[in-house]
Amino acid sequence: LERRPLLKTIEFDPDCTRVLAAWGADDRVHVWEVGTGRPTCAPLPNPDRGGEWTALTTFSSDGRRVVAAAKSGAVHLFDLPSGRKVDASVRHP
Repeated sequence: LERRPLLKTIEFDPDCTRVLAAWGADDRVHVWEVGTGRPTCAPLPNPDRGGEWTALTTFSSDGRRVVAAAKSGAVHLFDLPSGRKVDASVRHP
């Protein structure tokens, strides 16, 4: 049997046309179109070197950004569809 990575979180965007998922094995957040299954951008890497995403990953209310929290306590904001990190990190408790 092939070993599958651990799915940490899954979330639909506000209009349910895209879905994001954070995986434990590759430590990236992936975003796909629901209708086609195609990625909408490159996987979003965790900017914390050697860090790990938590299950706190979601779309912004307008669906144009992804917010992702790292286990280190840093919170990162990414632009879609570019996948670029768009802010300085903030900390969560």
